[in-house]
Amino acid sequence: MDPLSDVLSFLKVEAILTARMEARGPWAMRFPSYKHIKFGTVLEGNFWLWMDGMRPLLLEKGDFYLLTSGDAYCCGSNPALMVSDGRQIFAAHREADGVVRYGQGELISEGIGGRFVFEEASSPLLLKHLPPVLVSRREESSSPALTALITLLSHETSALRPGHDIVASSTAILVLVQMLREYLESNQKGTSWLNALGDRKIGAALSLIHSSPSADWTLASLSAKSAMSRSAFASRFHQLTGSTPGNYLTSWRMELACAELRKHHLSITEIARLIGYKSVPSFSLAFKRHTGRTPGGYRNLHKNS
Repeated sequence: MDPLSDVLSFLKVEAILTARMEARGPWAMRFPSYKHIKFGTVLEGNFWLWMDGMRPLLLEKGDFYLLTSGDAYCCGSNPALMVSDGRQIFAAHREADGVVRYGQGELISEGIGGRFVFEEASSPLLLKHLPPVLVSRREESSSPALTALITLLSHETSALRPGHDIVASSTAILVLVQMLREYLESNQKGTSWLNALGDRKIGAALSLIHSSPSADWTLASLSAKSAMSRSAFASRFHQLTGSTPGNYLTSWRMELACAELRKHHLSITEIARLIGYKSVPSFSLAFKRHTGRTPGGYRNLHKNS
């Protein structure tokens, strides 16, 4: 797999649709803190999105947003209005077709909202590289696929059809991938694992590490595969990821080890060999340095997970 697909698969992304909403007249709602990523899109009209310390954003039809900070947030027809409890409104106004219809008067806005949930222990792999608010504007989007997916998402949430949940959630995950692709294309500067994925040579090196984490990768072998000198490769790799190639390889191996330990399927010896360690003591030392716990201690901590 390429690194982005690898990490998204590793995180076991699940999309949970909260509701489709039709709002009329003036309205403003506040929603509580959350885990991982909140998402939403505007199907008709517009509405404002804001949170404490953030300048309100006006979202128009076809815009899609991701919220990654976990902080409480608000949305409404006017950010100057007093906010009501969004969860209570959704519970009280959800109709038989699954749509939340709220307010009176002319239709102001229509939208879809939900949440992406990841493997809990490994969610920082992605979240730490994203801004707290990420918006894809319909008129600025470089992805016709994103527009088509939002149209499909609108269709699938307009009525309860057979297979509704699986189609809608799968479509939402495809939207997440398109959003991350757009972010990669538009944010090529700075130090970030996501920035590194967009670099032709460093991205290729990351693909090698992710596709064969047990291989004996060295600075020399990775730089040769990337057609760069060792010094140029090391400098570029660190500039984009904030890490040395060796430290990145070790960190990824430890994330894989943590995932296997939580599954309780393989022995510690098997896990050590799976990720490229020739002995359990060397694996245990690296694991404790990375997590603060021995492999056995980590497995016991997650024995009921």
